[in-house]
Amino acid sequence: MFRICASLLLALCLTACEETVVESLVPFEATGTIVAWCSLQPSPCLDGVDAAPFVLAIPVRPGVASEGTLTLTVSGDLDDPVRETLRVRLEGVDLGVIVNNDPSDDAFDHPTDMGVDCETITMTAEISVVDLVSIVADGLLELTFSPPGSESDIDLPGCADSDEIVSATIEYLWTV
Repeated sequence: MFRICASLLLALCLTACEETVVESLVPFEATGTIVAWCSLQPSPCLDGVDAAPFVLAIPVRPGVASEGTLTLTVSGDLDDPVRETLRVRLEGVDLGVIVNNDPSDDAFDHPTDMGVDCETITMTAEISVVDLVSIVADGLLELTFSPPGSESDIDLPGCADSDEIVSATIEYLWTV
């Protein structure tokens, strides 16, 4: 009788003591900022000069478990909806042209998409979990900002260098 009870007790203990692995979802947030972005161009942002695209790279954590929110904050000489705009690409995913007075042609939620000289504009876009998984797989999120080329009129010194800011924050849940 003692052996049966001891065997039963050992079996119950082994069953109850098994490790249970529970995945946790943890909020992740990362921000990157470029200040004086126009003066950092290989060719300065001058009227009639082909303004080069510039890249903002943000270290991120793979293991995405939800859609993400991308928040952009931009400032600069961005008040002309034709010649002072920025096309935004997130690792090949075209998010559209911002600050061109047309909120329907980009993924961001800014109600007017209107640019303002040397003042801060903030907007957000939702990034699907499918896109986000492949975007952050290498541990780096890269945003490419493209001025409108030779039509650009993002003048230097349209704003003080400290007023030329592009900042991006990505937020999502990741699995621990």
